[in-house]
Amino acid sequence: MISLSPPTICNSAEDTPYGGAGEYSLHKNAAMLGVKALRLSRELRMLCGLPLHGLSDTLSPTRLVLLKARGKTLQKEYEMVKKSKKTEQEIEDFIKGTS
Repeated sequence: MISLSPPTICNSAEDTPYGGAGEYSLHKNAAMLGVKALRLSRELRMLCGLPLHGLSDTLSPTRLVLLKARGKTLQKEYEMVKKSKKTEQEIEDFIKGTS
């Protein structure tokens, strides 16, 4: 990944095809927001245990993490449904047994 220093950002903000101080500050702020977004995405990847780059030969690391999380959710839902069906069956057996 390319690391940008503040002077590079300022120079890229100055190199706009349009003139005017307002547009310069607009481009400078946009460049700073882009760097902030890159930094935040890198921190988020580290926090989630993903590699620092999104390139992969197989499924993307983000998709793998999301699939694991979805699998855990589905497993919990399956266990709840299984438990409720077991409870329903016990109730039906109890009703049949008392009739």
